[in-house]
Amino acid sequence: MSVASVLASLSGLPLPQASARLAEAGVPVFPCVPGEKRPLTRHGFHEASVDLAQVASWWRWWPAANIGVPTGTASGIDVVDVDRKPDGNGFDAFGRARRAGLVDGWVAVVRTPSGGAHFYYPADPDRPQPSWQ
Repeated sequence: MSVASVLASLSGLPLPQASARLAEAGVPVFPCVPGEKRPLTRHGFHEASVDLAQVASWWRWWPAANIGVPTGTASGIDVVDVDRKPDGNGFDAFGRARRAGLVDGWVAVVRTPSGGAHFYYPADPDRPQPSWQ
């Protein structure tokens, strides 16, 4: 199943079911504080799992947990996080990058609680994207 079809299949699902759907598709997940990116598990993205029993256990314990996905080759997904901040609008910068052909190819967009957006791309194993991880 492609990244686009997996992400499209999540629309409208409650978080526990969405986390299970991702894991079933081979995308490792881990629970995060509701509405945040901060992991609820001690080792965060290092504990991301596709084990359905583990994923179900996490979301039974934290049913409102946000879904974390490790990016890059671990999941097959890269993400560009665009925010609006008092000192600058990431959407303006993203628009300029788009017009320059630098950020084409996204397959899904998810609005964030802060008014930003996550643009999801298929990860390219030949072009690793370093991050804070």
